Amino acid sequence: MFFKKRSKPVSEEEKRNRYISLEYQRYLKAEKSKERRLFYEKMCHYFSKFAKVSLGKKTDEKFEEHIRVARLNLTPKEIGGTFLITVGLLTIVWLFLTVIFPSPLRFMIWLVPLFWTYYMLSYPGFKAEVTRIQGSDAALRVILYMAMYLDMNPSLEGAIRTSARYTTGPLSTDLSKLLWDLEMGHYTNIKVALGHYTQLWREWSNDFVKALEYLINSVSRVGDERRYMVKKAQEYIIESTYNNMQRYAQNLKGPVTLIHMMGIVLPIMGLIMFPLVSIFLHDAINPIYIAVGYIFIMPSLLFFVIHRQIAKRPGAYAHPALVNVANVPPKDKLIIKLGGKEIFLPLVPVCFLITFVLIIPGLFHFFKIFNAYIFFSGTAEFKIFMAQRYIGANLIADMFQAFTIFWGILAGLVTFFIGRSYKRKKIREMIEEIEQGLDLGLTELENSLAKNIPMERSLYEVIQEYEKIGEKETPMHNFFVETLRRIQQLGMTLNDAMFSKKGSIKNYPSALLQNTMRIIINSVNKGHRALVNNIRTINNYIQNNNRIEHLIKMLLDEILGSMRMLAAFIAPIMCAMAATIGTMILKMLYQISVALQGLEERFGVSTGITGAHDSFNQGPLAKLTQFDQIMPPTVTMMIIAIYLIEVTLILSFFLNGAENGFDEINRDMTIGKYLLFAGAIFTILVLGGTLIFMPFIEKISQF
Repeated sequence: MFFKKRSKPVSEEEKRNRYISLEYQRYLKAEKSKERRLFYEKMCHYFSKFAKVSLGKKTDEKFEEHIRVARLNLTPKEIGGTFLITVGLLTIVWLFLTVIFPSPLRFMIWLVPLFWTYYMLSYPGFKAEVTRIQGSDAALRVILYMAMYLDMNPSLEGAIRTSARYTTGPLSTDLSKLLWDLEMGHYTNIKVALGHYTQLWREWSNDFVKALEYLINSVSRVGDERRYMVKKAQEYIIESTYNNMQRYAQNLKGPVTLIHMMGIVLPIMGLIMFPLVSIFLHDAINPIYIAVGYIFIMPSLLFFVIHRQIAKRPGAYAHPALVNVANVPPKDKLIIKLGGKEIFLPLVPVCFLITFVLIIPGLFHFFKIFNAYIFFSGTAEFKIFMAQRYIGANLIADMFQAFTIFWGILAGLVTFFIGRSYKRKKIREMIEEIEQGLDLGLTELENSLAKNIPMERSLYEVIQEYEKIGEKETPMHNFFVETLRRIQQLGMTLNDAMFSKKGSIKNYPSALLQNTMRIIINSVNKGHRALVNNIRTINNYIQNNNRIEHLIKMLLDEILGSMRMLAAFIAPIMCAMAATIGTMILKMLYQISVALQGLEERFGVSTGITGAHDSFNQGPLAKLTQFDQIMPPTVTMMIIAIYLIEVTLILSFFLNGAENGFDEINRDMTIGKYLLFAGAIFTILVLGGTLIFMPFIEKISQF
């Protein structure tokens, strides 16, 4: 048994858990974390107190399957009762709102109950799909870890214990629970326990179960036959992972093209026409509805399509987990260094403060427009006020003020996402750098030990090899240098030089490195031949993991390249074009109206403009001067800017999902990076284009 050591009990709970195994503690921690984040379960438990209803035999059977796969603590009747109660309450409220809201908005608000209906009925299936993906994400590492262990020690229990310790996700949770059930006597032996759990895992991934069966059968074999079965399991899971990702990459091209056209190109082309619609068709089409469609409806539909594509992503390689790393920065804190000390600030309040401070000028600008619209709408003063928004100096000043809202929202989001994961990203990059250089050290160590060279001398040759190929001062070079120094100068054993309180490995927080060195140390007493074979086995595991990672990146490189271009350049450039052209169109129409008024005054020719000034809505060109009835250019620009932020968030989510699956750290950093790119390009092009073309457009009224 592996028990967690404690110096003294701290609480009653710790007293009760004093002899609970590490595996079961990990299982309990995963279950508690699950309970904290599943709003759907809590909601269903609450409303099921009032009603439990069956939605039909077929629907209940489907719910039961999804609940079993997703490990939800629910019953189909609880979901049915919650669905009927919540939809009924929403229908009553929305019938009341239909009377209040004007047409056609009264029909658009019914999208909310429809979305809620879809959410209630589809969440169990979605959660089951996500659980399958998360399980298959860990499947590759679980099989490779088990294969590495079984190649050296034919013990299924030890292999499962190692895999549970160094992997994450629902599959790791199941492995921890399996070990606890075995310790408690719920199963007679490890094969019976695996037979029970493989029935559940088969619903996640048949490929994982098939590879696992090869490993289970290898335990009863000996010699080369056992190694052949272990190798076959590795090759099978690698090939199946590669084939699944290959199909996913091929099927991804169509949705990416659809997202590009329907989510970016066509909507932004429509935004270019937005000023003309607001001028000439404002009687037939309310521009507010168009704004609501762009800010809320279209991004929601785009996110729905993208989220469905991410949900279909098969499991692949996984980045190193930080679960066993000490001093990992918390997600909800912003870390700032002052005077050599780290200050932890609450992340969300800081982001809101940054946003609020930056948007103050923009709020004053839009408050001024809103105040004029409320109190002076329909008056001559209001027409003059709105017309002044198109004068060159006023327009530039208004645009800079309005841009502060865009910059404030952008700064708050970038601070949140990058501040949330920047430190954790640095830690993981260090771990990845350690693991990338590990195979070189193991190869040289294997070659040296195969010549019956003592361990101390072998470590020296490993260090010389790193320096020979120009990798001096890399993490693995430094690790071997520190280990050898402790052996030579402090007289430590290899085990103490690495794993004692003053050991070298404490500065290298890689679970793979720690596991590898532990296996090597345990193999020292078995002789050189066993030691060399074990090192070769570990090296094969690392090379297999690197190979599948490289193959998958090659598969996704083309499709991800177009997505990166779309998120970083195409979307902000097209949005900037829409904002600039829209502003220039409004400015041009204003200058044309000024020029026509000048012609009337100079030559006494009637163009209908004067009539429009004397009496509203008169004259054939009256609409050219009705600037009090259309959205100001800063409002149009802000709608486009917010749409750009939403599209960039969604595309970044898609890009990270296709490349890294459910990895939070890469997701946050990807979103933060592309928001910075998009914001900078949009700002430079819109303000730069406006400043360049404004003087030329103002000359129209001088002709």
